Amino acid sequence: MFFSFQAVLNTLPFYAKEMYPYISQNELGRLYLGYSIGIVVSLLANPIIKLCGGREKTIFLSLNLFALGLCVFLLHSLMWIYVGMFVMCFGSFIAHSVLNALNNSLNPKYKAASSGLYLSFYYTGGTLGSYLSSFIFELFGWQILIISLAITLSLISFIFYHHTTYINLHLFLKQ
Repeated sequence: MFFSFQAVLNTLPFYAKEMYPYISQNELGRLYLGYSIGIVVSLLANPIIKLCGGREKTIFLSLNLFALGLCVFLLHSLMWIYVGMFVMCFGSFIAHSVLNALNNSLNPKYKAASSGLYLSFYYTGGTLGSYLSSFIFELFGWQILIISLAITLSLISFIFYHHTTYINLHLFLKQ
């Protein structure tokens, strides 16, 4: 997830400069206003989980919302980049906050170790996303980068949801 997030955030200024050669530094900076949704999302995480019907469904839906936000970036308009950034950040911040909470609840005995591993993988993904995305962008362009990230996020959400549904069903049948 953070791979995709960092990939977009690090290549967006280059794409915007390519699309609008005369865009100012201030305008480039304003493209990142979508980050501000993180404040609201973190405060509303529990009501969003209830609205979605549980943590697993929330993670599934938020990752797909993130992917949808990425697809909005395919529309060639500065206004749609703003919209896409808000949608993408909303999905990303919800997924991260719920995944972190879910991870911490899995085994309370090893909470510190699992949290440390989660954060290590999270930031390693972000580092790789920052680095590798530049090659994909340079070789194949913005559209291929965005489409591949959106497909990857959706596939991961389906694998996650299928896996957790299977585990929950297996645990239920054991009881």
